Amino acid sequence: MGKMTFFGGAVFGGVCSLTLLLLVFCSRSPVAGEVGDDLSIKFEEPSRCNLSLNETFSWSSLGCVKCQWEAENSPDYCQCPSGTVWQRTAKRCTKCPDNEMLYDAKHCLECGTANPFSLTLGGCSPCPAGHIEVAYSPDGSPLRRLECTKCGVGFHPSTSQRRCVPCHPSFASGENENGTCRCSEVSHSEFGGVCFTQQELDDPLFDAKSAYKIEYDGFKGQRNQTACQMLGNMCTLNLHTYGEDWTACRLYRIVGRLTPLPNHIPKIYYSEVEAPSVLIRSSTIPHTHDMRYDQSSSDVNITLSKFSFKGQFLGLAAIDDVIPCREPKKVLQIGRKFGTNFKAKCEMNLKDIWDQFNGNTIFLDPYVSYEEVKGKNKQIQLYPVPIKTLNFKRNGIKVNTMDDQYQWQFVRRFFIIDTVGSVEPSSGGDPSTETKIPKNIRYLKSIHISVQLQNSKDAGKIYVPLLTMGYADATQEEFIRNDVITFDYSVNYFMDMSRSIEDVKISIGVLSALAVLWSAIQAWSWNRRNGQLEIDLTTISNLLITACGNLADIFFIVCFATTTFWFVFFKEQVAVHVLLPDMYQERLVRDLIISAFALKIVAIIELIRKQSNIDIFFVDWERPKVTSTVQPKPMESENKPDKLGTGLNSDESVSIWRTYFIANEWNEIQTTRKVHMATQIIATIFFLEVLGFKFWGLHWPNDSVKPDVDVQKYVPFSTSARFVVGTVVFGLIGILQCLYRIGFYERYIKNEIQDFVDLCTMGNISVFILAARQHGYYIHGRSVHGFADTDMQTMIEQLSREEEDLCGRRGLLPQTDQQTFLISVPGVFRSVYSQVLQPLYASSSASSTLFTKNRQLGGSKTATSVGGGVGVKPSSNMLNLSIHAYNSMNRFLTAFLEHALSDLDYDINNKTFFEGLLDMEFNEVGSDRAVFYTDDGHSFDSVLFYGHERTLFLGELYTFIFVDIISHNFVLAGVVVFLVDLMLKAIRNFMGKRNLARKTLIDSRFLI
Repeated sequence: MGKMTFFGGAVFGGVCSLTLLLLVFCSRSPVAGEVGDDLSIKFEEPSRCNLSLNETFSWSSLGCVKCQWEAENSPDYCQCPSGTVWQRTAKRCTKCPDNEMLYDAKHCLECGTANPFSLTLGGCSPCPAGHIEVAYSPDGSPLRRLECTKCGVGFHPSTSQRRCVPCHPSFASGENENGTCRCSEVSHSEFGGVCFTQQELDDPLFDAKSAYKIEYDGFKGQRNQTACQMLGNMCTLNLHTYGEDWTACRLYRIVGRLTPLPNHIPKIYYSEVEAPSVLIRSSTIPHTHDMRYDQSSSDVNITLSKFSFKGQFLGLAAIDDVIPCREPKKVLQIGRKFGTNFKAKCEMNLKDIWDQFNGNTIFLDPYVSYEEVKGKNKQIQLYPVPIKTLNFKRNGIKVNTMDDQYQWQFVRRFFIIDTVGSVEPSSGGDPSTETKIPKNIRYLKSIHISVQLQNSKDAGKIYVPLLTMGYADATQEEFIRNDVITFDYSVNYFMDMSRSIEDVKISIGVLSALAVLWSAIQAWSWNRRNGQLEIDLTTISNLLITACGNLADIFFIVCFATTTFWFVFFKEQVAVHVLLPDMYQERLVRDLIISAFALKIVAIIELIRKQSNIDIFFVDWERPKVTSTVQPKPMESENKPDKLGTGLNSDESVSIWRTYFIANEWNEIQTTRKVHMATQIIATIFFLEVLGFKFWGLHWPNDSVKPDVDVQKYVPFSTSARFVVGTVVFGLIGILQCLYRIGFYERYIKNEIQDFVDLCTMGNISVFILAARQHGYYIHGRSVHGFADTDMQTMIEQLSREEEDLCGRRGLLPQTDQQTFLISVPGVFRSVYSQVLQPLYASSSASSTLFTKNRQLGGSKTATSVGGGVGVKPSSNMLNLSIHAYNSMNRFLTAFLEHALSDLDYDINNKTFFEGLLDMEFNEVGSDRAVFYTDDGHSFDSVLFYGHERTLFLGELYTFIFVDIISHNFVLAGVVVFLVDLMLKAIRNFMGKRNLARKTLIDSRFLI
C-alpha cells in the first residue's frame, strides 16, 4: 500500500501556501477569553446564545461568549464588521480613513492614480487590463498606496490580479503584447488558457478536463477562527505527526506555543511531558459511579463534539452513535456500564463507512459527560478526554507504542474517515458534476477506551479516561472493489493493582519460605527413614522435589485467596471499591498458576516413582496339614523327592493360590481413589456449561448465570474470575465426592481398603511393606483360626465364630483388633532382608545381560521370567533361587513377627501427638529392635493412590485451571484432565504390577 498523500487533490492543491495563510489568520481573533485552568466545560446549546447581546457560540469552550467591542457576532464566530480591520494592539475593530480601502482584511491603503477611489464600489477601482495590483514591497512589508503595474511581454495577470504569470508556450510569441496572451486568430483557438489548433479541438480523444482546475475560494471570508480550525484539522488528518518538515502540524505547533493558549486556537495537543499526570488527576472528575446496573449512575458516557472541516460546530453525539459498527445501539451501550468490559469486532465495506458520513470528514473531540440538576434545569458537564494515537510519529518514531509513558503524546481530536485528502476528479463526464474518488483512504480501525478507578476513600470516582486509537490505509483499488474492513471497539475498566500485586508477592515470599522449611523437615524425616545420617545428592534432590509439591500448593492457595477476594467484592458491591484486574495486571496470577501446575506435575511423577519401587512381601502363615497319622515307608518318602530343592516335599507344601489372590487384589487397589474422575468431569462440565455457572466469569458486575446473548457475545471473560469459578465448582464437586465416599459409600456399601485387610485375614496372609529403607507398613493378616486353606463350609463356620465372639481377636497383640501399623526397622533388619533377596537379584541381573546379548545375536526377544518383567526364559537355577528366596523370606518374617529371633525383635508403641501431626518419628530405632506404631487402620494406603488423594486431586485441579487459562474452554480442560487421569493410572498400574512381581517373587503371569 502506497503512502497516503494528504490534500493532494483539487481541493487542497497548495498545502504549503494554504497552511501558511491559515497560520497568519490564526494569529488574530476578535474573540475574548483565554483557556483557564478548570478542565471541566459547561456545555451550552448554540441556540441559547443571545445575538442581541452580541453573543456567539465558541467551539473552543462549547459555550456562549461575548464578542469584543465593535466585533459583530454570527452563529459560529465573531468577526469585524465589513470595512473594518482588527487592530491587535488596540484589541478592537476600526474603520479605514476616507478614500482608503481595506486590503486583505488587514491593511488600510490609499488608491493609486490608475485605480482611483470609487464611492460606488466602496474601494479602489479595478486596475486596467493587463495590469496587476501591487500592495506589498519586495521584502513583504505593506505599501502606503495600492498601485497598478502592467505585466511585461509574454506575461499576463493571474486570476487574482495580484501577480504576472508566463503565457503558455502554445501562444505564439509574436502575437503576445504587454499584459496579454493572444492566439493566432487564423489557425488556433484559446481554451482554458491554452492555444489549440482546430484539428486538435475536433479530435474525439480531446479531454476537456485537461484544462479543468478548481479554485479554492472564499477562504479569506472565513477569517480567523475558521483558519485556526482548518489548520488544526489538517494536522489531525496527518495524525498529529510532526518533525522537521514544514507540515500543518509543525505550523500549528508554532502558534500553539503561545502561553496561555488563546481561546480561538483549538487545543489539539497535550504537552510532551503531560501524559502521566493527565491520567492520574484525581480532582478532575468529581462524579461517582456505582454498580446498579439498571440505573444511569452506573453509566460512563463518552460524548463527542462534532466539527466540520471548516470548524462549524455540528453538535454533540454519544460515541455509540458515531463509531462505524452495524451492531444495534443497545449492544454498544453495554460498554457504558461501569465495570463491564466490552469487546466488539465489526466488519463492514469501505463504501459503507464512506456513505455513513456522506463523504464528509467529521472531526471529533471526546469528553466524559454528566448531567447536573440544578433546580429544574439540567446542566451538561463535560470533561476533556485525551487520545493516544498509535500511528502518531514524533521525528519519525512511533512514541505512543513505547512502554515509557513519558514519551507518549496525547491529543484531543480525531476523525473516523478521511474524505478530504487524496481526492481527485473521476474521469469522464461533466466537470461541474464531478464524483469524488479517493486515491487513498485513511480510516479508524480501532478504539480502545480505558477507564481507571481511583484508589481513594470516595467510592466510584474515576480518573480521566484514555482513548487509544489506531488507523489504517486503503487504496483506491480496494475502495472500488468495496473491500471488507474490520473495526475493533473495546472498553476496559481497571484500577491500580500495584498494592495488591505487592501483597501477593509478599505472601508468596513468606509462605514459600515456610514451604521450603517444611520441605526441609520432610526431607530430614525421609533421610532418617532411609538410615542416612549425612546429607548427600539424593537428600538434596529429594528436598527439591518435595519443595516442588509444597510450593505448588502455596502458589495456588495465594492466587485463589487473592482472586476470590477480588471476585466476591466485585460481584457483590454497590459502591465501587474493587475492580477485577485486566490481562496485564493478572499476569502474575497467570504465571503463578502455570508454575503451580508444572511443579505439581513434578511432585506427582515423583510420587508414582516412589510407589512403584517399594519393597513388599506377602507373609503366608499357613502351615502344612497332617493328613495321616501313619508314617510313610522309607521307599514311599523317597519316591516323592523335592525336585526343586526347596526342602519341602509335596505333602508338606501349602497352596500358593491364596497368595496369588491377595497379590491380585493388591494390584487392583493400587490406583483406587476417593474421587471418580469421570463423574467429576461430567458434573463439572454440567454445572459450568449447562447450568451456566461459567458466566460468573464474565468481566461484568452482574452475577446472573443466564445473561443476554449480547452480553455473552461482547463481554469478555476475566481470567481471574474464571479461575475462581472453575476452582470452586471443580473443588466442591471433588469435596462432595470425598464426603460421599467416606461418609456413605465406604460405610454402607464397600470399603476397598478395609476389605483388603479383611481379605488378608481370611487368606491367612500378612503384608510387609518397606516404603523407605528402614520405614514401612505392616498389615497383620494372620487368621485367628490358624488356617485358611479350607472348604466353603469351614470358612463360613469361621466367620460365624468371629461374629459370635467365640474366638480370639484379629490384632497383632492379644485381645486387640489393631491390624495395621507403621514400622521403623533397624539397619540390621534391612541388611538381612536385602541379603535374602540378593542372590535372586544377582541372578536376574546376569540373566538380563544374557538376554541383551541374545537379542544382539538374533535370539528370542520375549520370554517371561520369574519375578516379573521381560527377559529370558527362566532357567532351573533361577526357579530354585526364586523359590528358595521366597521360602527363606517367609520364614524370616514369620519368625520376626512371632518374636522368635533372639537378636532381632520389635516393640509396639503409640505415636506422640506431634509425631502423628508431622508424620515423622522423633526417637531413634535401636540396633536390634524395630518399632511398630499403631495407626488409624489404613496408614499403608500411603503407598497407594488412595492415600495421596489430595496430591492427585490438586494436580488434576491445577491441570484443569491451566488448560482453561490457555484455551478459555472448560470442556477442553475437562477432557484433558480425564485423559491425564487415565494416563497416570495406566503408568501406575504398569509400574506397580512390574514392581509387585519383582518384589513379592510372584510370577507376573499370575497377576491380572
